[in-house]
This record gives sequence, C-alpha cells and structure tokens, in this order.
Amino acid sequence: MGLCLFFIKKDVLNPKPLLIELSMEHNNAFKKFFEKEESYKHLPEWLRRDIEAIIPARLLEPTRSRKTWGVLDFSAMPYALGDCLTWQVNLMCTALKNKSNSIRIIVLLDPKNPSNYKLQPHIKEGNYKIFFERLKDSLFCIPMKHTVQYESDRYLVFKAALLSHQRPQLDLWPPLIHLAADQVDYMSHYTIIRFYKKYGFIPLLGRPSMPPNKAAKQLGNSKNIKVFLHLRNSMTSDSPANIYRDSDPKKWVQTLLYINSLTNGKVDFWYAGAQQEYFKEILAIKNVYPLRNKGLRLKDELFLMGKADAFIGSMSGFAMGAVYSKTPYVITKLEEKFQKEMLGASDNHAKFPFAQNNQFLFWGHEDVVKIKNCINKILS
Repeated sequence: MGLCLFFIKKDVLNPKPLLIELSMEHNNAFKKFFEKEESYKHLPEWLRRDIEAIIPARLLEPTRSRKTWGVLDFSAMPYALGDCLTWQVNLMCTALKNKSNSIRIIVLLDPKNPSNYKLQPHIKEGNYKIFFERLKDSLFCIPMKHTVQYESDRYLVFKAALLSHQRPQLDLWPPLIHLAADQVDYMSHYTIIRFYKKYGFIPLLGRPSMPPNKAAKQLGNSKNIKVFLHLRNSMTSDSPANIYRDSDPKKWVQTLLYINSLTNGKVDFWYAGAQQEYFKEILAIKNVYPLRNKGLRLKDELFLMGKADAFIGSMSGFAMGAVYSKTPYVITKLEEKFQKEMLGASDNHAKFPFAQNNQFLFWGHEDVVKIKNCINKILS
C-alpha cells in the first residue's frame, strides 16, 4: 500500500471525522498534471479518470498565471453583508500580496450544514437559499478579474483546497488549516491593516458588475448632492441581532434637516435597507428616497453607493461598503470592543488607518453636534 496523505475535517452536525485519503499514485498524477500545466482535455484517459475520481473537471483548469481561490463557507461565517464585503477585501489583499492575476470565489452552500448554528440558528436547510439570495449581488464588487461558482459538496471543496497545495501558482484564502478548523476570519481587519502598513494602500471594492435597474440609473443622474443613507433598525427585521447598535431616528431627523438647511434642499437622500426596517420619521422627509420601495435590489443599492457624494448612517453592512471605498462618510454606533481591537484608539472618534481625511467613525451614543461637525467637513 502506498503512502497516503490524510486530511481530517469535523462536521459540526456529525461528530465523526471525515477522512480524505489520497494514494501516492494519485498524488504523483496530480503533481505531474499541475507542474506541466497541461490542458485537462488532452490528458490520457486513465489520468482523467483518476483525477475525476477525486475532483471534477470544472475545478481543474490549467493555471499558467498565478491565481487565488477564495472559499466562502457559510457554515462558518454569517449571512451578513458587512462580513461578506470584509471577507472579499481580505481575499483581494491575499491576491495582490501574492501577485495573482485573477480570483476565483467558491461559494460553499452545504444544505446539510447551511449556516453557523451558533451565530444564526434560524437559518436552516429549508430557508438558507432565501438568505443567500439577499447577499448574492455583493459577490460581484471585486474590481479584479474574478469568477464566482457555487458548490454544495463541502468535502469536494476541501479536497480541492487540499490539492491546491500541489500547484505553485495557486493561493488559497482562508488558509487551509483555518478552513478545516472552521476558524474563518470573516470580520477582522488584521490582514487588511497589515497589508496597508506594508504597501500604503488597500484594495477597494467597486460597483457590482451586473447592470443596475433603470430607476437606479435615473437616481444616479441627479444633479443634486447625493447622500447615501442607511440606519440600522434590527429590531423590526425578520432576524433581529445586536439591537443595541440600532439607530435613534430622532437624532437622524435632526441631522437630515440640518443637511437640508446646509444645502438649501438641493440634496437627495438615498435610503437603503429592507422595507420593514425603514423609520417612519425618516420617510416623512420629502427628499428621502426609500430605494426598496422603488423596486431596487442590493446590486442597485451598491451601484448607488458608488455614485454617492457621501455616506451617513450607523455601522452596518452598507457602512462597511463605504469603509472600503473613497466615498466620504460619517458612521456611528461602532462597537467599542471593535474599536479597541481593530483601531487601537481610546477616544470616541477615530479612523481606520487606511481612511481618508473625510471619513469619520464614532462609537457610543449618537451625538448630533459631532455628526454635524463632520458633515460640515465632508460636504464643504
């Protein structure tokens, strides 16, 4: 019996470990294929058969130039816009650091284990597709050349990740050991900040590659000052979470009225988020445009965020989209724990190390006076 390579992956719902075994014969066949970078269809039939016994052809394209694979495993990370965007920026940092020419995002949606049950126990086999559809458009905001593919067989994906180590021109994010242990870094900025300190910039997200809705285009062509607005209101959502981070609508009404007086009313407020999370007090302001009421989707909202002159609102997925852009922003309700761990600051007003001079963060209670002072700076 030949030497074998073992890879153990524990299933959250099944305590029995999975054992993936690759014989030395298969290992040598893969090594020969990867090193020569031969076209898959020109391989000998016996070699194609051996390779297909472990991994399908769609994951075995020749890699003549350096590539980066990113495995987006929703059994380890939450169905959350901000975490999804942060994961993609981490992926781009990995690709640029390794001088990759392109990115492949492998979205792992395992029906038997569709979510992290500790974070989102309400997402199960019967409804996980609904939650994924809400996020799907955000996967197309990477400006680098990339493709997105969907897999439901987690063990197939882990085999592919394991075999990627045979290809010197292929990098993996997250690292294989983290992927195997369900320790996916989906929200921290350590990798991003390290990249910034080394290279002096971070890769920014772009607008979704899909064309926007006609109504979104019309809004984007407005000659008024365009302010993208998102206020967290998790209490009224279909899956409330971290409600202590929800916004105070009264303070934001004061803020919007102040912006109206500052601009003589020549401003459009693009109000993003789910319809059930809209604050009625905000909707009463005449130049507030609730985007979902106009039939727009996430891709349209992300398109308009890229067209906006400023972003204002509380910390949320949309706020993270602004963080990874050049758009001026004022973001409130940042968690103090997040601030201390990621920013290394102690007062209640700081910036990410990679932020520009017109990008501001606050945590704690929303202070209208401080918000107005920052708005003066970003709209002046």
